[in-house]
Amino acid sequence: MRLVFLILLIAAVQAQNKYSQKCSTDDDCDPLNSCNTKLGKCYHKDLWPLEGQEWAGTFLVFLMSALSNAGGIGGSSIMIPFLLLIFNFETHMVTPIVQVIILSGSIVAVGMKVRLRHPTRDRPLILYDIIMLEVGPMLFGSAVGVFLNIGFPWWLILSIFCVITLGLIIITFIRGFLLYRKETKVKKISHVNVNSQDTVEIDTLDGDNKNDIIEADDSEKDPVVSRPENQPDNQTSKDSNLIIVEAETGRPIRDIHTELQKIYKFESQWWHPSRVFVVFAIFSWAVVAAFIRGDSNTESIAGWELCTKDFWGFFVGFMISMALIGISVSTYLNRRDKLKESLGYDFDTHDLRWTVKQCATFMFFSFMAGFFSGLAGVGGAVILGPVQLAFGVRPEVSTGTSSCIVILTSTMNFILFLKAGLVTVNYSLWLLAFSVTGSALGVFVVKKLVDKFGRPSIMVFCLGTVYISAFILTVTYNIRKIIKDQEDGKTEYDFKDFC
Repeated sequence: MRLVFLILLIAAVQAQNKYSQKCSTDDDCDPLNSCNTKLGKCYHKDLWPLEGQEWAGTFLVFLMSALSNAGGIGGSSIMIPFLLLIFNFETHMVTPIVQVIILSGSIVAVGMKVRLRHPTRDRPLILYDIIMLEVGPMLFGSAVGVFLNIGFPWWLILSIFCVITLGLIIITFIRGFLLYRKETKVKKISHVNVNSQDTVEIDTLDGDNKNDIIEADDSEKDPVVSRPENQPDNQTSKDSNLIIVEAETGRPIRDIHTELQKIYKFESQWWHPSRVFVVFAIFSWAVVAAFIRGDSNTESIAGWELCTKDFWGFFVGFMISMALIGISVSTYLNRRDKLKESLGYDFDTHDLRWTVKQCATFMFFSFMAGFFSGLAGVGGAVILGPVQLAFGVRPEVSTGTSSCIVILTSTMNFILFLKAGLVTVNYSLWLLAFSVTGSALGVFVVKKLVDKFGRPSIMVFCLGTVYISAFILTVTYNIRKIIKDQEDGKTEYDFKDFC
């Protein structure tokens, strides 16, 4: 199975790669490529010395890594087209390099976010429950999407990519502007209260009271601005919850308090080993299944041919296993949510409530994110980030959680590319250094800006900027390729055999 970018939109458009491009002189090759007259083929130059456009491309890797990882995505959907346009790599060189770039950048981003705390509760910023629920359906959806990608014509894949990207741009900026409007209202309320002796200052309000003010002001279900600094829970609110639960259940407050404190203590850990183990186990099974099953680009280690009985039997078994994993995780989250509610747990206003419907909805969107990542080259985190925002997850939590999703998808891609020997080491290491630096700087600067101005919407706008840039660059590159391929008579419009 190839996740996210193994068979890219651009790969589908590019009907003939440049390694097979015939040449007799360097003029027959694209810029930064030269002709090997003995073989009669074009090859990309070595890393050194860097040309002017390569320096510009290196700076763009730095800049896009900063914006992408600050917004919680890897940025591969924008890295690929501008590496093709600026560095003039062929597709099969670009995709492994991009996986190295986004993997290194996302590792740095998660490393910087993993110890950050939730803005209103004593728990980590990263929501491990979402990752645990999303990873299984996403990996299975990607396998289905990659398989269908083989037979889909380029024009259909391009159309799907454009529709999805435009939808993400619209959704992201709508959420961003709504969030910005709410942040502005909070600041106005804060300014009025600071200058009023009859009202409690807004800065001393706990998270629940602040959210009450916001919700009273606007009943729309939008992500609400969170405090730039973690503040303790309202103990009075917790005690009131315990009294209510005691009255409803007849259980002693002491027993309820003890059980509830165990939950709070578990959640306060900066990472959750049990949840990480579950995610790692699901991911490992997907990697093993990919090698066993194989696809059109990777030989099965079991020796199976594509579309044989053995292939389909294993594929169905993989599908059933992922479905059972998703159901098991959903059941666990649903039961735990009910337990917390029965104990009077102090939920944050924007906590996801894991009802059966909510779990099923997230599993569906996770499958679709994986499906479109494999079919049209739209990264899983690119879709899941806006979905989380649409369900009311705080931007800080969404970006941190999405960065973990990026690590999973890019790691599997990198493993498969490394096995196939497709990683260009010199360019990969060069761009990796700037990706790491850009990612660290982007996460640091954006966090400082959010803390200073109290506007988490900054992260959402970073995300939207990346989406717009990716859309423009991808469409520009593919229009160029379409025109060139039509002139050369290489364009294909029909569906191909999936097997």
